[in-house]
Amino acid sequence: MTKVKNWMSRRLTTTEARNPTSQFGNHDPYPLERPETYATLLRVVATLTSDRSLREDLVQEAVIHLWQLYNQRPGQSPSWYFKSCQHHLLNLLRKGRSIDSLKHRKGRIRLPDPATDDFSESSSLYELLADSVSEESVFAQVSARDIFTSLCQWLDPPDRLILDHLADGLSVREIASRLQLSHTAVIKRQRKIASVAVSLGLFPSSNALVGRRRIPSRPLPAKRATGEIG
Repeated sequence: MTKVKNWMSRRLTTTEARNPTSQFGNHDPYPLERPETYATLLRVVATLTSDRSLREDLVQEAVIHLWQLYNQRPGQSPSWYFKSCQHHLLNLLRKGRSIDSLKHRKGRIRLPDPATDDFSESSSLYELLADSVSEESVFAQVSARDIFTSLCQWLDPPDRLILDHLADGLSVREIASRLQLSHTAVIKRQRKIASVAVSLGLFPSSNALVGRRRIPSRPLPAKRATGEIG
């Protein structure tokens, strides 16, 4: 984060300070190094999440995207570049593909609501937990590592096996084929896993902030999950 900030920091002249909206005019070779550019990116990211560590990651994503845009589409207005950055970050968060995503960094996700979320046969864990994240529910995020650690302590070996396969990105049908189960049976266990998560206090509401909670620990006897599910 400091490196990014230092890289973008450059002393403004009096004229530049008076006219920040002209920062990208005439394809200025140094627009990304201007302090007001960095400050604007911070404001854009601040509209997406209140989490400090997630903001740092998103700012880095935004800097890279802005640099690519500026080289690919020179001559656009500052508002066009910043709006594009905002849409890019929202798209990453919706798809769970940001550098803080579950797939790349086991980052922050929203748990599904077994009562309302649609568990289709094509759902993978990332679709199941991340695709429901929208501009309104970006704040409803918790640490995936904490979730998995807590869930594994409360799940039976067959359910842990399902969770492991989901975490590997397998679809319901792929898991069913690998474990020689019906896809309906796998969906049923998906619902059970989500229900356990909800019972632990990880509420999947898009209208409420989901924060870190002290999750009760009930370690199960040490058993290795096998492919046998009764």
